Amino acid sequence: MQEIEGKIVINTRVSSLIVDTASIFIGTEFERLVRNIGVSTLIFAGLATDFGIESNARESLNRDFYTVIASDAVSSFDHESHMRSLENLKKIMNMASSKELVHIWSKT
Repeated sequence: MQEIEGKIVINTRVSSLIVDTASIFIGTEFERLVRNIGVSTLIFAGLATDFGIESNARESLNRDFYTVIASDAVSSFDHESHMRSLENLKKIMNMASSKELVHIWSKT
């Protein structure tokens, strides 16, 4: 793990080989890092709802994190795949809009 201009960069490595993966968990120190600072909730936003977001959110749930999808802050190149992923994910985890998340955070 290294820091570049105030940002933490988590390298993806398995046995000293660089691995091409969209996972934030496989071959990284991500889980150890967030657990060590007491994080128990992961909120997902970004591109490729049907690939990176869905697979990482499922893995997050499997690893017993409280997992939330920021429903209006995810997207994909294929709208049908994006919508199908959102439909699948809302059956097994929480979803909230970014406005709802800001409202919840403002109460704490």
